[in-house]
Amino acid sequence: MAAKPENNPFRGPPPQPAKPTAPKVPVERGAALDDDVEERLFALVSMIRAYRFRCDSVSTAYRWGYGYKVSCNQYRYNYKLSDRGGRWGVTVD
Repeated sequence: MAAKPENNPFRGPPPQPAKPTAPKVPVERGAALDDDVEERLFALVSMIRAYRFRCDSVSTAYRWGYGYKVSCNQYRYNYKLSDRGGRWGVTVD
């Protein structure tokens, strides 16, 4: 009698579901991005856009104090994203 497929030791581990990936933001060639910022880039750009500022592509993004600095559209627009007492804000730099 053959072993049931779910109990077959030669099948290997069951397939894992694919990790969900964050939506992409256009990053310019040669952009300077901190490693930890890459994971948060979509959230940072979404926050900039939520404040009705323009950011079509990212030139630089890095941690700055208690927030981030992001430059967009070939360094035309520079923004500071900062945590002010638990509330995040975006200002033009």
